[in-house]
Amino acid sequence: MKKPVVLCVDDEATIRDSLRIELRKSLGRECSIETAASGEEALEIFAELMEEGYEVAVAIVDYTMPKMTGIELCKRIQEIAPKTLKIMLTGESDVRILMSGFKEAGLHRYLVKPWKSEFLQTLVANGLKAYFINLKMEQALKRSEKLRQSLQQYQKFNNKI
Repeated sequence: MKKPVVLCVDDEATIRDSLRIELRKSLGRECSIETAASGEEALEIFAELMEEGYEVAVAIVDYTMPKMTGIELCKRIQEIAPKTLKIMLTGESDVRILMSGFKEAGLHRYLVKPWKSEFLQTLVANGLKAYFINLKMEQALKRSEKLRQSLQQYQKFNNKI
């Protein structure tokens, strides 16, 4: 299986670089880190990664970007990859704005700039774990459903005998 990807999206190069450096330092063995400067670029990268068989487990998205806001980008990600955990990066302190994002765009968490390095690393590490726990649960549910169907067929067959 290919390494999961963490996609960091911010229009400020210094923020993208900080995210990449901090996450590579702490999670470099567990995941690949990709960055994008805009929502449009993020969607292009997302499509390329999915086409190549990578899973974007976590997307860290800046709230305020030109052309496409972080909320709009998260909504688009929710449509194409609902399992991807989305973390909103914001300088906004208005909780109402952030709360609307949780409802509208399926946000997992938010992170206020400037962030503490340890908190960022823990947040993303926990996001990766949650992503894979959710995948395993989904696989277990599918197996359980197949077993239930097999049992029903077996019972029907036995009733005919």
